[in-house]
Amino acid sequence: MTAVTARGEAFPPRPVRGVRARYVLQGGCGPFADAVVDFEPWEEGVHLEVAAGATVYGSAASQEDLARYHAAPAEGARAELAEQLPDATVALALVVHRTGVHDVDTGEYAYRRAGQVAVRGARPPRGRWRKPVAGAGNRAAARRGAPGGGMVSTLRQTQLVNVGLVLAM
Repeated sequence: MTAVTARGEAFPPRPVRGVRARYVLQGGCGPFADAVVDFEPWEEGVHLEVAAGATVYGSAASQEDLARYHAAPAEGARAELAEQLPDATVALALVVHRTGVHDVDTGEYAYRRAGQVAVRGARPPRGRWRKPVAGAGNRAAARRGAPGGGMVSTLRQTQLVNVGLVLAM
């Protein structure tokens, strides 16, 4: 995938392969999407390819359903890149290698969200894109001795506690 920012940086500078894109909500019936994709440099826009030998696991799906499930991550990637890098020129091919299907819970919505997750997994950490700003949770600011740097936000502390409770069970 190549997205050139206003400063001329490439996103990312080379192909990113084997990105696992999952969107699964636990608890009763919920959306389910699980795919492995590659981001490859390509022509301007977001293009979809299904790799030769791509596998499908889980429930059986018709060719029409698979075509819709494969197209949805490209839509999600396009939307995520427009939100995260609004001034970038995007030129990528999204290559699908593996697709998970559940006969009830898989749908286009879940695969659009999985496309967004894939972009987040392929992007470099935010610190490499923007100059660090002093504030809560900013480790770079903490190293410089800026006020408030290095503190974990209340929301993040709650998330860490919840993860600890789940792991302790």
